[in-house]
Amino acid sequence: MNILVADDGSEVLQLLEKSLTDWNHTVYFAENGKEIREKLSSVPIDVVIGDWMTPEMDATDLCSRIRDGEFDGFIYFILITQRDAQGKMVHGLEAGADDYITKPIRLDELKARMEIGARIVQLEREAISRYDDLKKNYIQTISMFTSLIEVFDEDLGGHCRRVGKLCFDLAKRHPDVCEKDYSVVEGAGLLHDIGMIGLPVGILSKKRTERNDDERQYYLTHPARGEIILNEVEFFNPIAKLVRSHHEQFNGRGFPDGLAGAEISVLSMIVSAASIYDNFVHRGNVPLEDMSSNLQRMRGYQLEPFVLDLLLEINLENIQEEAGKDFLGISLNDLKEGMVLATEIRMKTGALAMPSGTELTAYGIEKLNRYRNLESITDKVFVYKSIIRG
Repeated sequence: MNILVADDGSEVLQLLEKSLTDWNHTVYFAENGKEIREKLSSVPIDVVIGDWMTPEMDATDLCSRIRDGEFDGFIYFILITQRDAQGKMVHGLEAGADDYITKPIRLDELKARMEIGARIVQLEREAISRYDDLKKNYIQTISMFTSLIEVFDEDLGGHCRRVGKLCFDLAKRHPDVCEKDYSVVEGAGLLHDIGMIGLPVGILSKKRTERNDDERQYYLTHPARGEIILNEVEFFNPIAKLVRSHHEQFNGRGFPDGLAGAEISVLSMIVSAASIYDNFVHRGNVPLEDMSSNLQRMRGYQLEPFVLDLLLEINLENIQEEAGKDFLGISLNDLKEGMVLATEIRMKTGALAMPSGTELTAYGIEKLNRYRNLESITDKVFVYKSIIRG
């Protein structure tokens, strides 16, 4: 292991250097706070053996630096104290030291303490490795489910990907959401409509007001269906709860459980808000400039006021970002002759429908509308602003 000895006593240093080297450890030394900081930041240290008091840094400061620092692995800390310094030893353990040894140092005791430290460091490494594997599997499984949604319906998949990204942004801005929940709410955003898989395609393509009673009831089952699907994977249980509740409304008129106000978790409110926003912009083709008035009508009704304010903040940033671009996303219904495509248009099969740089004619616009009616392309295209202005 890599051992950092923090002590300004030459006799102690010599003793520890010889013994630790004989025990096949690599030894680094630091005699003051500056050297300690340099070594911790430049060398992957496994164990620190530190005296209660070194120049510029006492044991409490050293403990804080070790415990609060962002190191690649766990660092085991053995405190060196005088035999009669019981108070300092207790104070050091309270501050974060893992073990202690008293002066004069007995080599057999030091070796035993080092073996304990080695076991703890190894266990910590194994735990980190298992966590990394779980995290990797978690991310891969979410990616697989998201791709499955996209294969089932490309538009639905795009909606879920955008909602996941917006959920992450909202979570980072919300003061009541802790960092460990960022991945949970992002995953819920990515998978919130997984319960749509298996619904007849005709239901998905219809507007809410176009569905008959049977279709409406079938549609209302998708949050609970999504929860059932995700609960098959144990570490998706937190996501499954959010998926179930993403259609709940602040006023209690949502589904499937009719939750209201504080009964709805902050994370669920974020997923709901992100999905509503994306539906307005990408399915309803509502201009960003009109989003504020649309969202304000939902304040305290469908959306929780504080989350709504965060959405308005993000929407304003989106408006500012769009203003800096030379192209604009518009509906096919708004296309006019003379506009120039800023990006290529591809069919859902991947085939090229129209290349970027194409100047639209009446025939070209009619052609794109035929593709849309056949559900071969999406309704939104990008054209250059400068041409529109001209």
